[in-house]
Amino acid sequence: MKLAFEILKVHLLKSFLFLSLFCWASFATFQAIKNQGKTLLIGIDSNGTRIITSQDDPLFKTELISFLKHYFSKAYNFSAQDFSQNVGEATNLMSETLWRSEGENIQKLKALVEKSGLLQIARLRQLNQVEKDTFQALLQIEQKSRLQVESFEMKVTLKIEKVERAELNPWGMEITSITEEKL
Repeated sequence: MKLAFEILKVHLLKSFLFLSLFCWASFATFQAIKNQGKTLLIGIDSNGTRIITSQDDPLFKTELISFLKHYFSKAYNFSAQDFSQNVGEATNLMSETLWRSEGENIQKLKALVEKSGLLQIARLRQLNQVEKDTFQALLQIEQKSRLQVESFEMKVTLKIEKVERAELNPWGMEITSITEEKL
């Protein structure tokens, strides 16, 4: 009887261990599936490191300014050699509707830049928030071609919308309209 109890005890412990591991694996799998696709934002700034849970976090304002500076540096600084890369990266930050309306103009500009060897250098002189989602920038632009150099200012007004973060646009924002005015 004692021998039967010892054998049963070993099998019972193994069964209990197997059942426990199976329950844990099931729970872990369920949690992984449930949390799949959730983006977790971790902010690091002068206030410390934290998980960002609110759209009112001051880090979003900093990210917005960085987004706009990044867009201007890619969209308005180019040469014949890097036009496709720079402006192509800038178009990834545009909404699909804006790309459809501006795509043809960008293709024409690309052909002109490649044909003439144009080099454009832009410096952001001023950036202001006009409305909640509208920003106005003043750019100092210098265009150099083979025979001439032209320098002028341009006022650019952008409207921004929040979107899901993606690999091509990790900012979580996209530009929905652009208005340019040469000064």
